Amino acid sequence: MHDETRPSHWEQHALNWRHVGLPLRPAGQDVRIMESLLAVHLDQAARVLLLGVTPELARLRWPDRTHLLAVDRSAGMIQRVWPGDALALDAQVIRGDWNALPLSDGCRDAVIGDGFYTPLAYPSDYHRLGRELARVLRPGGLYLIRAFVRPDAAESLEVIEADLLAGRIGTVHALKWRLAMLLHDDLATGVRLDTVWRLWDALRAQPAVADRLRQWPAEEVATLEAYRGEPGRYTFPTLTELRAALAPDFTELDCRVPDYELGDRCPILLLKTR
Repeated sequence: MHDETRPSHWEQHALNWRHVGLPLRPAGQDVRIMESLLAVHLDQAARVLLLGVTPELARLRWPDRTHLLAVDRSAGMIQRVWPGDALALDAQVIRGDWNALPLSDGCRDAVIGDGFYTPLAYPSDYHRLGRELARVLRPGGLYLIRAFVRPDAAESLEVIEADLLAGRIGTVHALKWRLAMLLHDDLATGVRLDTVWRLWDALRAQPAVADRLRQWPAEEVATLEAYRGEPGRYTFPTLTELRAALAPDFTELDCRVPDYELGDRCPILLLKTR
């Protein structure tokens, strides 16, 4: 049963943010890829919309005179994660709904975000968001995203367990994503977060697994407790399925795949409005 007295999933995510790491947060390599793409394709004095408050994206080396507007629905994420006055550019943050942005048509030169499709229903919410972002972007406006995708061929629990015990899984966050993608049903259903926690709870009951987990920071391992009893669902399309959802509103210009652990499941796509 979901505990109504505890913070919402995203408020808990804000509380846990400092303990969240790769691949759930962008790495230095992601930052370098995004900066290289922006240097080529984004002009100076650009008006940029940031979906969410991801600090690594807010702190990118932006072209001169860039104005950055961040929009996030979670007050906790804004309060605890937004870098605010530490930013070396003209930036502001507001609380709002990405599907009903308080922005006029064609007023943004670029939209950027990290992992924000994951909590959305496929394909309806993907398409709805795509239409809204295409509305606020100028013709030919840029859309730069790091997305989470599942592999074309599903892996088995036995492979994940073997990799964990052999030390081939570098972080609890990589384990978390592999378990979530393993349990992923069809795209209309995705995976319920409590289901991920239940498998995790069964795994950690094994003595050999428990020994392995003690090699990771306890605070990072504890982030999985946010999934306990959580009814929310995540969706992980394949890269092909993600592209199909983006195609009605955007044309793909580039796709880069980082080479860190699970980097093949974290592609960076640069697109423009049709």
